[in-house]
Amino acid sequence: VAPLGLRDYLQFDGYAYRFVPILTPVDRRTLEIGRIDPDYTAPLLLGEGERGFRYGNLADPRVYVDYFIQYNLGASRSRDAFARTAKELLRRGETDRAVELLDAGLAKLPTSQIRFTESNTYPYIEAYYAAGAMKAEGAIEKGDALMREYIDNLIGYIEYYLQFEGVQADMVNDVMLDKYDMLWNLYHLAAYAGRTEIVAELNAYFRTLGASDAELYDVGDRTSADSLRPAPQP
Repeated sequence: VAPLGLRDYLQFDGYAYRFVPILTPVDRRTLEIGRIDPDYTAPLLLGEGERGFRYGNLADPRVYVDYFIQYNLGASRSRDAFARTAKELLRRGETDRAVELLDAGLAKLPTSQIRFTESNTYPYIEAYYAAGAMKAEGAIEKGDALMREYIDNLIGYIEYYLQFEGVQADMVNDVMLDKYDMLWNLYHLAAYAGRTEIVAELNAYFRTLGASDAELYDVGDRTSADSLRPAPQP
């Protein structure tokens, strides 16, 4: 597809692409491929009509979502499909509809069942914050809640891996650094979105890992006179 230049003629329909006679250059910054028609994609994601996607009993806490299912949902970027479509609705100014789609995605693919991945969660938080910036009621709070849940998940992993010593510590080091990088990405997102309370909470945690104030955003919680990073703007 790529060598033939066909990637610029794809439409993203939730969990599949199709060729369309419409030029949509690939966004090189995010590597997002394909145009989105939310009027077509949103009903599919919501399971509406005969062609709507079905999610079975994934949301039922009694159902065990094994590794194979987790892998497939991660590979298909299941939650990201909702986030990408919601962002397109936001570009149209349809904020309420965008938030409703995000809420529905979390209801169908809850965090209690479907594990956190950066591709499945980060775009979701971005979309909630973008909706909040457009004055969608409750969107900021929903973004904060999802952000904190993901942060707690990552910190849990990091603290677990920090218990290892010697050869075992070496074996898990790359995995731990991967979780740390994800946490750092959330930190920058919180700063960019002006979520100073979350930034302050992460500042406190990063200091326990040896970070200096010079590496952290200033939200009025400096522990020294060192002040290289500016405070995030709301």
